[in-house]
Amino acid sequence: MKPAAYFPALTGFRAVAALCVFLFHFPPVPATGELVPNGLHAFFREGHIGVSLFFSLSGFLIGRRYSQQNFSGPALRTYLYRRWARIYPVFFLVTTATFGFSKLYQQDDALRLYLVNITLLKGFLPSYAFSGVAQTWSLTVEECFYLLAPGLFWLSRRASRRWWAGAALGLALLGFLVYGVFFPAAEPGFPRFHFMLITTIFGRSTEFLLGATAALVPAGRLRGRATWLGSLALLGVSALLVTVQLQTGKVGIDTPGGVALNNLVLPAATALLLYGLACETTWLQHLLSTAAFQHLGRASYCFYLLHMGFLHDFLLGWLPTGWPTALHYGLVLLLTIAASLALYQLVEQPLHRWLLGRRRRLLVAG
Repeated sequence: MKPAAYFPALTGFRAVAALCVFLFHFPPVPATGELVPNGLHAFFREGHIGVSLFFSLSGFLIGRRYSQQNFSGPALRTYLYRRWARIYPVFFLVTTATFGFSKLYQQDDALRLYLVNITLLKGFLPSYAFSGVAQTWSLTVEECFYLLAPGLFWLSRRASRRWWAGAALGLALLGFLVYGVFFPAAEPGFPRFHFMLITTIFGRSTEFLLGATAALVPAGRLRGRATWLGSLALLGVSALLVTVQLQTGKVGIDTPGGVALNNLVLPAATALLLYGLACETTWLQHLLSTAAFQHLGRASYCFYLLHMGFLHDFLLGWLPTGWPTALHYGLVLLLTIAASLALYQLVEQPLHRWLLGRRRRLLVAG
């Protein structure tokens, strides 16, 4: 693969993933009992795949940038600092603001709730995972992969990337053990382990690992067919998830078959598409590399943090309720995008640059 560490189309891809998550939480078409509205509603409700897209993209980028890194003491500290600087500061600010604006500080267990949230431990705990900024359970999974990645890359250099499959299986078995013993659910079987499979690194490591695997495939290996093959596969998996939902009445990842599709098949399709977007010149690569998608992609993390929570609640209460539903929905989306762009430009980007600059100055001084 080409040596560049920045792929514009993958930044645009982040915007698509973030929009998928928004549509999952707020489907623009309600289920009315009729065939077409029900089908569209089911399609939007499978937008949870945006989280999987993010996970596979993270694996791809981390694999591309760090798979050959020799993580000595200073290098490991630099790597961990950069990962912390990318994710944590704006997360901390939005989480703290959420506790203030949503008045979560008035709860009896407010201090415990706040500490579990800001330490990113909540993603392990069924009773806390969706508290605070509900969608940030995924950051616990993300940070777990960041911590595991140096060991996985060392293993691939010393032995083979084939051992990553063993690592994923080992994590899954550990998850079944831990959540079977310490977090027993009321129902046996799949419901007992559903949380572990969709909300923790134990169930979702394959998404990162398949993304990282795709990043290490030499450019040209797939002869220019990865983009359209990956796109078709991604659409096919989405169609299967919609079918599962229409047949069962449940969102795909709330069923055993849907979890298998989401955690195993979907990341393989995504990895293929990511490889194509990074290595092949196509109309989709050009589209995702345009200025509009670049701005949206860079602000996608802020959008993810803001799209559901106190800002959304404020917009719903502030905008007139008598307006047409489509106009109301569109304004909420556009204002959320505007707020995300502002948060990125005014807070996330300058704060990230300051933190990295401070790190460099300390290293030079030391």
